[in-house]
Amino acid sequence: MTGSRIEATAQFRVGNCSGGAFNICKDKTKTGTRRIPIHSGLIALVERRCAKKSPTDWLFPERSQRDTGERSMAVSKRFGTYRVRLGVDDRRGQEP
Repeated sequence: MTGSRIEATAQFRVGNCSGGAFNICKDKTKTGTRRIPIHSGLIALVERRCAKKSPTDWLFPERSQRDTGERSMAVSKRFGTYRVRLGVDDRRGQEP
């Protein structure tokens, strides 16, 4: 619902969620740095996660950070498992 890469989303801090938008400050490329309006279906969730937190707090504090600084690996693996379980596993063009 954001169009951002999973790692960019995992790196969100409360301060990145202001003025009705996600402010992506760090991404894979320079063009990845951008401001994305928060989808109406996410507004209440983001507001709950930001409530009573400082701008430097993680939006998703339950995600642990690896030595490399990456925070999305567990979420990515879990989503892949979920997607396959739902039968959404299109592997056209991939080696078996």
